[in-house]
Amino acid sequence: MNRKYIRMSLGGIRDEAQIRGHGITYIGAEPGEILKLMKRCGVKNPLFVIDEIDKLGHMSTSGDPSAAMLEVLDPEQNNSFKDHWVACGFDLSKVLFIATANQEDTIHPPALKDRMDVIRLHGYLEVEKVEIAKRHLIPRLMQDLGLAQNSVEVVWEEKLISKIIRGYTHEAGVRNIERTLAKILKKICRGYLKSKSEEKPVTKFEVTEQKVHEYLGPPKFVKDRARPTMIGEAIGLAWTPVGGDILYVQVEFYERIDGKKVLDLTGHIPEGAVPKDGPSAGITILSALYSEVTGKLVKRNLAMTGEIDNKARVLPVGGIREKIVAAEGAGIEEIIMPKDNERNLHDVPKSVKDKLRFHFVETIDEVLTIAFPSRS
Repeated sequence: MNRKYIRMSLGGIRDEAQIRGHGITYIGAEPGEILKLMKRCGVKNPLFVIDEIDKLGHMSTSGDPSAAMLEVLDPEQNNSFKDHWVACGFDLSKVLFIATANQEDTIHPPALKDRMDVIRLHGYLEVEKVEIAKRHLIPRLMQDLGLAQNSVEVVWEEKLISKIIRGYTHEAGVRNIERTLAKILKKICRGYLKSKSEEKPVTKFEVTEQKVHEYLGPPKFVKDRARPTMIGEAIGLAWTPVGGDILYVQVEFYERIDGKKVLDLTGHIPEGAVPKDGPSAGITILSALYSEVTGKLVKRNLAMTGEIDNKARVLPVGGIREKIVAAEGAGIEEIIMPKDNERNLHDVPKSVKDKLRFHFVETIDEVLTIAFPSRS
């Protein structure tokens, strides 16, 4: 891009003056962070990264910094950005702004998001995390801890990094992976220094599964393979902030006679404490209800996602890539999903799609025909 780079973090900013500056009449007045950074870089067209815009404070006694950012990011207004300290317009129209956020729905006010083109980045697949760890994280940590400089060799047991990722981290990125690998390498560094102090330096260490348990304790996360469903149970797919997940929806149907005939229906969604993308479980709940009422089992190794309306239509949902990747990792073989979501399959890696069979449906009747093959 051949532009100078500057970065500004908005996390924790609560005062409008940090964006627009203070009036020159105040003691200790100074320009806002925007102009200070522009002055420091010395050009009018830098690449300006605004980090964690979703953590920006809102209205307070010191003004509204999020409202001040509206002018900064609006291409129709930022050619004459007003800083209180400078007291004249400053042209920001040549600046390329890139804002980052962890969660899109926490960007406020909504008009702030409207000023930007939203680019949604998917979380890493496990195979991608393994490659990032091997090629980047481990070599950097070896360098930072001084192991590389002392020619210390660390040999990792085959597929151990994958087991560490599955058992000790649960995230879309690689931050916790780096922390976990750092703990292991720090233990190795301690062992090397201890051997060196005893004048018997050990320069080769092997990391095994047993060693990992010794260094990190038992795994924190257990990702089981999909188990066979029972009557009144169906497997759904959910989106979470850290990726996709499979979700068992269970219902129980029983009859109670209390003067007159009454039917009670109860439902249970396990792991309810984990935030999930709720509206996509419509066809899963319906299939669990149908199973309980008819006494038929849902087809084995079948998962589903999709919302339904009052006219028996199946509506599209979000998070398709994450849900499909989670299903493949859990051993699911077939997936029912809305016909309108077929276009989202281009986001899914071919290596994952090739292991699954997809059923694209438009009505509830199609869902039940696939989920219950014996249905007449």
